[in-house]
Amino acid sequence: MLLHFREMGQGAPLVILHGLFGNSDNWQTLARRWSEAGHRVIVADLRNHGRSFHSAEHSYELMSGDILGLFDHLQLDAATTTLLGHSMGGKASMRFALDHPTRLARLVVVDIAPGLLIWPTKTIFWLA
Repeated sequence: MLLHFREMGQGAPLVILHGLFGNSDNWQTLARRWSEAGHRVIVADLRNHGRSFHSAEHSYELMSGDILGLFDHLQLDAATTTLLGHSMGGKASMRFALDHPTRLARLVVVDIAPGLLIWPTKTIFWLA
């Protein structure tokens, strides 16, 4: 099943994933600003959140597959797509980057425990 999403603006794609107990509404203010700055902003509701489907199954591996389905549906160009995830959305984004390293250009993770992520072709640091 496809995740519920909203899209605004034009330009390089920026996909935003919310945190635990959140939904795409949480990112509307920044999404609007980034779309006005020249980005194609896609804000999605992860499974069991917001307007997306609800399922008894819930794991980061499943969420990675859901994100892949969204990327495929939107035909996002891996060379220009940035994936931004907050909290649980950040962990799902990291799982997606590990599972599908060729599907995005940049990964931004906000508000989770500090650490280091080794991606097959890049080293990415994130801050809490």
